[in-house]
Amino acid sequence: MNAETFDLDLPAAPEHLGTARAFVASLARGLGVSGELVEDLKLAVSEACTDALPGSRNVRLRAVVEGRVLRFEIDAPGSSTVAAGLDAVSAPARFDLVRSLFPDAVIEHDGPRRQIRFTLPIP
Repeated sequence: MNAETFDLDLPAAPEHLGTARAFVASLARGLGVSGELVEDLKLAVSEACTDALPGSRNVRLRAVVEGRVLRFEIDAPGSSTVAAGLDAVSAPARFDLVRSLFPDAVIEHDGPRRQIRFTLPIP
């Protein structure tokens, strides 16, 4: 089965969060995801991207459609919150919110890079 991948690269600035939310909402609605779940998705992506902003030059939002699953990856290379050890303060609250909405959410650190991933079933 072939996967379809959709990428959105954004400058790491708060004024671009609306673009990230519109990107995931449009994609999810196009795949038939319900309105309430789309709102949860927008909130989760907004929180994940907000967590990635400090110290990053850009944030990559990737959506992968594979079968009846939509996987999201939010990747922030060079995030200073990881490098400076600030994730103990900022990341847990935001990540806990993402995980409360999408229980399979995971966060990975690789040096100064942070990636948050979670999936959404497609109806």
